[in-house]
Amino acid sequence: MKESNRTLIKIGVLCIAVQDSGLSATTPALGSIMQYFSQVNPILIQMIATIPSLLVAIVPSVYGKLTQFTQKRTLMYIAAFLFVVGGVAPAFINSNIYIILFLRVIFGLGIGLVTPMAMDLVIDFFEGQVRNTMQGFCTAATAGSGILFQLLGGYFAGIQWNYCFYAYGLSAIFFIIAFVTIPKSTKKLDSTGSAKNTAVNVKKEKLPGSIFLITAIFCGFFLMIYIGATNGAAVMLSEGIATPAQIGLAFSFLTIGLFLTSVLFGPLFKVLKYALHPIAYFISAAGLFVDFVATTFWPYVLGIFLTGLGCGLIIPTTVTKCTILAPRSRASMTIGIVFAGMGIGQFCSPYFFGLIIGEQGRAPFSVAAIGCIVLGVAILIVNLIIKAPTIVDPEEGEIVKNNN
Repeated sequence: MKESNRTLIKIGVLCIAVQDSGLSATTPALGSIMQYFSQVNPILIQMIATIPSLLVAIVPSVYGKLTQFTQKRTLMYIAAFLFVVGGVAPAFINSNIYIILFLRVIFGLGIGLVTPMAMDLVIDFFEGQVRNTMQGFCTAATAGSGILFQLLGGYFAGIQWNYCFYAYGLSAIFFIIAFVTIPKSTKKLDSTGSAKNTAVNVKKEKLPGSIFLITAIFCGFFLMIYIGATNGAAVMLSEGIATPAQIGLAFSFLTIGLFLTSVLFGPLFKVLKYALHPIAYFISAAGLFVDFVATTFWPYVLGIFLTGLGCGLIIPTTVTKCTILAPRSRASMTIGIVFAGMGIGQFCSPYFFGLIIGEQGRAPFSVAAIGCIVLGVAILIVNLIIKAPTIVDPEEGEIVKNNN
């Protein structure tokens, strides 16, 4: 593949990946929206954030099916339209919460399509170590853009609450860059920079059960760690660990940790292979335990940072393992299933802990830490039993051995 073509495609794929954190643009404005709609049930206001989250848990599960009937280029156009229109339009609505919620459904459909798309395009265009590195970069781009969307959303909300939705206008620029740089044909490029045919037998091939098992563990991970997002602020405020302003700073370290390990994923995976999987779960478990015992601000931040470090490794490692295990013709469906598992775990987390513990406070963090240890042991056993196949890396001309 020509280096110029490779670089342009990388830029385009990363421009798709940065959209994954679009949910965060409205988070800083929820308090202001609640004040404006003071007569509206707060649960309806919270649905501005939860409706897209629910759709992120649902839409990726059908993404693979859609790619069988629709060109990915077409799906990119549809996703861009839904994302930008559903995202920006509420800025012009300042009196009807139900219209805003309807537009959030439109936006949720768009972000649900975008969520698995970047990783899927990586599978389409890259092989071997380059693919692993790009999967890490996609996760890093998502983490970095989360900060960007939050800052923009908070800035615009400071002017007027409904202006926070203007933050999604930035996404139009990223989508345009992606349309220009990503080839219309999702075929790999050969050494001359020309598209080469990577077609496989189009007959339907079954997904191995191991993919669903690994996805279930992945889902369980987000079920555990998302308690930090839903319960962490309440703990810090109620115990005087942090002020409201400091809470935003504390949670930024989750993104920083996730960003760091995502960027380093390629070289780390080249050395450690799937040994990264259980290590990442144990790192996140350590972070949750630190937050369980921390009584001052910076130790609590350390726990959040460790959780982010683990998360930044778990996402690309899980995608890598599952896509290698899947038949080539089912790669898109596999990625959709993996990200659906992530969304389901995030959405169900508060309900799960409310059911088994029935209280907020520190107790859920101890349960989550133990849960991540159990999941880490489970993924260690799974990786020992279910070996990823040996593959040839055509980009580097070498055999990529399986080292579980």
